[in-house]
Parts: sequence; structure tokens; C-alpha cells
Amino acid sequence: MNENIESPDIRMTACGGKLKDTEDLPSALYQGKRIYFCNMACLRAFEQAPDPFMAGEVEHPCGDDV
Repeated sequence: MNENIESPDIRMTACGGKLKDTEDLPSALYQGKRIYFCNMACLRAFEQAPDPFMAGEVEHPCGDDV
């Protein structure tokens, strides 16, 4: 089985994680697409600098809620 093929029910987080259930996760629109965050700290870091965050230029927050 090829693990590189994404299932339609799998969503990617902004930091590259894979999710099946996104119902309770924070999310935002970026360039017309819904992106998901593993916690509120990630969402807040994204909101402060969306383009650098998505380019990997912002360090991934470790805390659950900063």
C-alpha cells in the first residue's frame, strides 16, 4: 500500500500532521483553503504571521495554549 497517497477523509495540519477528525480543532482560511492547527498556540502563531508560519519560518509552538 502506498502511504504517500492521501485519503479524502485525511486532512493536513498547517505544521504537516495528518488528521482524520478535524471537528474540534482550530482552523483558519489561508489563500482560500481551510487549514487546521494541532492546538490554539499554533493558530495564534499563524495569526501573527500567516505567510512566514506557512513557509516554516516560524518556530512551531510547543505549548497547548500560549
